[in-house]
Amino acid sequence: MSGRGQPQILVVVRASPLRERTARLLESIAYQKPGGIVRVVVLSLRRPGTGPEFAHEDVEELPAEADFPRQLHCLARASACRWLVMPSSVDLYLPGAFEAVAESGVASGRTVVGACQVVQDGRPAVIGPDPFRFDYFALLSGFNYLAPGATFIDIGCYLSEGGLDPRYPTAGTYEYLLRVGAAHGVDCCRAVLLETEAVPFPGIAPERVTSYAGEALSMLLTYNRSFVTPGSALGLGAVLADQLAPFRHTGFYHKRLVSLLTAGTGAFRQRYLDQLGITEPPVVVRPVVPPWRPGAAAGPYVTGPAALPSALRIRLKIKALTPRVIWDLLRRARRAWEAFRDPLP
Repeated sequence: MSGRGQPQILVVVRASPLRERTARLLESIAYQKPGGIVRVVVLSLRRPGTGPEFAHEDVEELPAEADFPRQLHCLARASACRWLVMPSSVDLYLPGAFEAVAESGVASGRTVVGACQVVQDGRPAVIGPDPFRFDYFALLSGFNYLAPGATFIDIGCYLSEGGLDPRYPTAGTYEYLLRVGAAHGVDCCRAVLLETEAVPFPGIAPERVTSYAGEALSMLLTYNRSFVTPGSALGLGAVLADQLAPFRHTGFYHKRLVSLLTAGTGAFRQRYLDQLGITEPPVVVRPVVPPWRPGAAAGPYVTGPAALPSALRIRLKIKALTPRVIWDLLRRARRAWEAFRDPLP
């Protein structure tokens, strides 16, 4: 992947505890055939000396250090690449993503950001404004529509700015965009660059979503000390609702707090996603990677309804056949039943 010429893009992947997630991300990069413009480094969770975790000849594998911002800074400084990107284990790059960034024609010192897409109700949807642009005030309000894997940081600017803030090892890309975006150091790429998850934050893996919410709230209070911004409050509410729902009957938390939060679990998340500016893509582009399993043969990446659990597929089919008025009535009845089942103290 980096055999011809000097790579322009350094891709640093923090391995997921679920190996198959990282493997599928690496496959989506390998299927790009980016012609020597990409150097891929995986920070593995395995102990040194235990052998490689991923069998990719064009991927460099290093042990992950406890101080991620410092390790990243050293890799970026020694890479001689122009851009740095840190995709999540829930990302899958779309065909032509790296070429689109390399051919964007932006001036030296500029970070390049692009849109991402998610699958909603079995259909692809693009996150971000239309036409896509960098909006500093939307980021500051907490409506973070930029996935870290779609943020290609200019390494020269990154080094001069001191790298990522070590206080935010999970939300470092978000803080960096706020820092350099205020000086108008960000340009946009027209292409949709990757497909990812948004539960609720786009491009944040499930094992990091709670840390991300806390770090995002902390940095936004640093940038705007007068009040909690709307997006950060909504995103934090969605994360708390998801995290507290399994403990609603255990007595670990105040019953009224848990009831108020868990009653709005789906509503909080959907409202946050609505604020991100979700639109239908004019042309649907899908990742091309094999469905990961040991010994699996290569083939097209299966997503949408076919990739969903059977119960959810049945629910989507029923929703598609049911008139909107009746579906809304059934949803209200379910919420009423949940309220009676878990009444406020």
